[in-house]
Amino acid sequence: MTGRISPAEMEKRASLLLEAAKMASHPARRQKLVSEALELQKDARRLRSGAGENGGRRGGDARQEVSSVSSYKLWLYGYDDEAIWIAFNFANRAEAVWATDALASACAESYEAFELWEQSSLLYSGKTTSSIFSLKTAIEVTRVSQQSVLDTEVFLRDSRLAIARSSKLLAATGRLQEHIQTVARI
Repeated sequence: MTGRISPAEMEKRASLLLEAAKMASHPARRQKLVSEALELQKDARRLRSGAGENGGRRGGDARQEVSSVSSYKLWLYGYDDEAIWIAFNFANRAEAVWATDALASACAESYEAFELWEQSSLLYSGKTTSSIFSLKTAIEVTRVSQQSVLDTEVFLRDSRLAIARSSKLLAATGRLQEHIQTVARI
């Protein structure tokens, strides 16, 4: 045995972490569990599809693809001093900025401001109400990055966080799901 876990095992662990997050009473613990589950889900999807910088095309070594992307962290700051962070891996900054705008817009009912960080550098910040989710610009983003944003929206929707009840998040999730399904049929 090589010590690596399969994508199916990653997804199973992610599901267990999300269930634990639903039962956690402390917000910081819940946030940590949701973030860990989301990262496992994203890694499983990348390994299973062999996607990374190649925009979702098959081929190449998926392990290499996963490690070749940059790590970003999106912070969302609530109206009541609550904050959450979401860790991302994207092939480039443009996709990270698109994802930030999409998520900040979807979370505007529960969160007031956002910051996008790449390691210790602040790249982008602003008010969530100024953010725009656009399917027109989604065309310029890889399907893997679009799926990553959708996965994050689904995790937030399924969490016990206040954002889970946001009609704006539900609408954005539905629009992105429909877009990804339409593009997949083409």
